[in-house]
Amino acid sequence: MTYRICVARPAGHKLECLDMGTYLAQWINELSKCPGALGVDFFTVSNPRIRMMRNMCVAHAFEKKADFLLFLDPDHRVDKYVQLDPQGNTRCTPDATPFFPAAWALALQHRQQDHPPAVYAAPYCGCPPDMPVQTFTKNKQGQLVRVDRDQAAALRGWQQVAATGTGLMLIDMRVFQKLYRPDVPYFKDTYTDATETKIKFSQDIDFCLRCGALGMPTYVNFSCWASHYQLAEVERPGHNSPAEVEQPIILAPDPQIPVLRVDGTGDRSWK
Repeated sequence: MTYRICVARPAGHKLECLDMGTYLAQWINELSKCPGALGVDFFTVSNPRIRMMRNMCVAHAFEKKADFLLFLDPDHRVDKYVQLDPQGNTRCTPDATPFFPAAWALALQHRQQDHPPAVYAAPYCGCPPDMPVQTFTKNKQGQLVRVDRDQAAALRGWQQVAATGTGLMLIDMRVFQKLYRPDVPYFKDTYTDATETKIKFSQDIDFCLRCGALGMPTYVNFSCWASHYQLAEVERPGHNSPAEVEQPIILAPDPQIPVLRVDGTGDRSWK
């Protein structure tokens, strides 16, 4: 069997990690090594409304008759921690494995085993200063709990989770076929109040939870971390800490010039 892939890039405000172009060029070159990958379609949409962009990406993937949708958000640095051997070939280790080959292999395995359609994602962290892991599980009481940074740093390989961020995610298009309801978008935020001023779940978490409720699991590979470009580049746990990110940024490096810092301290504060 062969399958078509739609690579969706919701560009938002057109901010992009500098390595994204290099990654895409390498990805196309390496795609020939992924069995069953027949054709690729690229779709880039620029809009400040992330829910709208994700739903537009799904609609485009259906229009192009894709079998899989790959969300590749431009503010992610994919496979950053993967190293090369002396011959220049990718070195796969328990600590760092390229995301797409691993996700593709598991997705094909699931197709061959008549496994329910599923979601495959790479983990990453949110904004400083706390840099929370954007992955969730459920406790014994069935409550949604975030995977903490220490726990995430110790995990390796594929883990089934309750929900995760959509920044780097491969989705079997049969997921959307099963989710389809004419009055409900695929991606939507969930609120706790009628005025929609208190959010309960963001669009990515809501999506994964609805998939899980219909028997479609979400898997995260904790050997495939992506870093996340926010106010600072947010790395995987163990590579930077909130204290490091919160260090004042020196605006005037010349020692002859009074030093001002973003927190208003320094040799001379703002008057």
